[in-house]
Amino acid sequence: MKEKDISHAVTRRLQDFHIRPKHYLGQNFLVDDAVYDGIVDAAHLTHDTCVIEIGTGLGTLTERLAKLSRYVVTVENDHSLIKKLPLVLSQLKNVTLVPGNVLDIPNNELFSLFPSSATTYKVVANIPYYITGKIIQKFILGDRLPTEIILMVQKEVAERISADPGKMSMLSVVAQSLSDVEILFLVDAKSFFPEPKVRSAVIRLKPKSHQQSEQSLETMFKVAKMGFAHRRKKLSKGLSSSLHMAPKDLEQMFDDFGISRGARPQELTLLQWENLTQKLVKNGFVAPQT
Repeated sequence: MKEKDISHAVTRRLQDFHIRPKHYLGQNFLVDDAVYDGIVDAAHLTHDTCVIEIGTGLGTLTERLAKLSRYVVTVENDHSLIKKLPLVLSQLKNVTLVPGNVLDIPNNELFSLFPSSATTYKVVANIPYYITGKIIQKFILGDRLPTEIILMVQKEVAERISADPGKMSMLSVVAQSLSDVEILFLVDAKSFFPEPKVRSAVIRLKPKSHQQSEQSLETMFKVAKMGFAHRRKKLSKGLSSSLHMAPKDLEQMFDDFGISRGARPQELTLLQWENLTQKLVKNGFVAPQT
């Protein structure tokens, strides 16, 4: 995308901040007003809504969130941006900028920055691929669950998160175990500066009411992670190797839950992972998380 085609507001802000996008941080600045509108609409904001924004960037989305929400806590990890953002955010009385990596900041600490009467919040984020799974686990497993999360991620990642059995991955097992996932709309590469080589998608995740305990879920994720470590192998071979058990013993468990003896990890449903994990724990092959 040529500079003359970029949103004038973003162009001016990049110039005012003396900022160049950093590839190592996965920075591609959104410059499409229609996409901003789509994200804000998807969040269903009201003047009672509190929001945690991950990745303040140039503050362009932050301003929109602040206009429609009660309060916004926005987290930014780029030191050069953190120095410049007060030029924009200091005028917004319902915004607090938190410097640092959001993965290192406890949810309760972020929540404490909202007005004392706040009881719920939403998460809005445009995040690079490599922290997607960690972000999902951070905000949907543990204390202070948001009512929903609106994420803009790579299109491939959105498809992996929402995949059906047969195309499942560790990321989809985690995301779908913890939340209901919906792809809302796709975003063209031309909507960013600089243009990434991939398309993006905006997705919604709504936390589930867990029937399993956090410890049970963590144990299931541990088993699934061992399985996906050998995703090109039959699950009976890869998982039995990790668990130091005979493949035939594992295959007998497969029979109990309708899992094909030749199944690969991407083919299992969430219920099959859950049942298999419980059986492995019961028979002493896996130690439960504590």
